[in-house]
Amino acid sequence: MIKDYAKHTLVVVTGLSGAGKSTVSKVLEDIGYYTIDNMPVKILEKIMGVFFDIGVKTPKVALIIDSRSGDEHTAFRIIEELKEKFGAAVLFLSASTEVIMNRYKASRRKHPLGGNILDAIKTEEELLKQIRSLANIVLDTTELNVHELAANINAFFKEKEDKLLITFSSFGFKHGIPLDSDLVFDVRFLKNPYFYDELRDKRGTDQQVSDFLLNEATTVEFLNKLLVLLEFLIPQYINEGKQYLKVSIGCTAGRHRSAAVVEEAAKRLSGKIAANIQIIHRDIDKE
Repeated sequence: MIKDYAKHTLVVVTGLSGAGKSTVSKVLEDIGYYTIDNMPVKILEKIMGVFFDIGVKTPKVALIIDSRSGDEHTAFRIIEELKEKFGAAVLFLSASTEVIMNRYKASRRKHPLGGNILDAIKTEEELLKQIRSLANIVLDTTELNVHELAANINAFFKEKEDKLLITFSSFGFKHGIPLDSDLVFDVRFLKNPYFYDELRDKRGTDQQVSDFLLNEATTVEFLNKLLVLLEFLIPQYINEGKQYLKVSIGCTAGRHRSAAVVEEAAKRLSGKIAANIQIIHRDIDKE
């Protein structure tokens, strides 16, 4: 079982170059940590003292420390003090030599220690051996892609009460698909209320339009299948660390079918998924 480190206000991220510290830094930023990368270790303790003494309104801080500091002995002492004084959680990232070499070859970047990559990796492993002994978490990223690494970091450090924000947006294809959509569904196959005089000037948010569409077997079947899909997908997105999900549902103009389906889908999902749900009708008042 993964231990929950989400209550730690200070995280030290260290480990081998090429093992994923940049990815981890971005993930920690996304879940609310203020990250400080590549700061000289000799002034880190003073900086942390300032953060905690004057009560800076930055509840969580992540320090990225590695061989670029050039002084592993001082780094060890500072990390040890950060654990003792501030209760820091220390995450050490590692990976196989072969994988790190392949990552550097793919990125065409130089290793921070320069020279031959293989020699640099072996030297860094030796330099960081003592620091590794301080780690609360040693995470081997050899077989992890960036999404799996992010999921691991979220599992360790993300507040479990944080909820995914799901936005259901209706739109009209004639006005263009919302560019920030994660999932897009086309409901132009549903019976169109526009062709019924008593419904043409109404909106999908009106009860008459909703009743008209929900009395159609095709609408009901689509909603049932959509809910099954979303109930499967949303936990996967949460596990991956996704914080926002936009589900866009479109019809021709965005006034009738898409708006009604968005309203009904959001209502049905709200009782089944632990998430914050909001609704946007982007084109409902457009011609």
